[in-house]
This record gives sequence, structure tokens and C-alpha cells, in this order.
Amino acid sequence: MRQARYDRFSVLLHWLMAVLILGQIALGLWMLGLPKDGSGLRASWFNVHKSWGMVLGLLAAVLLALTVQGILWRTRQEAA
Repeated sequence: MRQARYDRFSVLLHWLMAVLILGQIALGLWMLGLPKDGSGLRASWFNVHKSWGMVLGLLAAVLLALTVQGILWRTRQEAA
């Protein structure tokens, strides 16, 4: 029986998302200590946090699409 393995792109995408999620958690916790003053520092870091969150959402959508595509491909191969 052949062992199923993920391709390099899927593995890279998985680990990239893991690192970015941990980075987002660390950034969010760090941002809790930022002062609410008029300097704009807090707002700029919140914008960075939101932007990386959007990137993570896009990567999650790509990973979901690849997963669904793989499931559909396997289902068609088994039916044939």
C-alpha cells in the first residue's frame, strides 16, 4: 500500500500559516500593552495586525480549496 504524502507546497503553506498564527497571537498580546495616546502608534500596530489577519484568511481559503480539490480527486479516482 502506498503511503499518502502531501506535496511540498501544501507542507510549506501549512507551516507558513502556523508561524503567522503564532506571530499574530504574540503581536496581539504585545499590543495590549500599547498606550492609548494621540501618537498613532497603537492604531498603526492594529492596522498591521489586521493586514496580516487578512493574509492569513486568504491562505486559509487557499488551503481549504486545495483540500477540497484533493478530496474530490481521490473520490473520482476510487469511483473509476
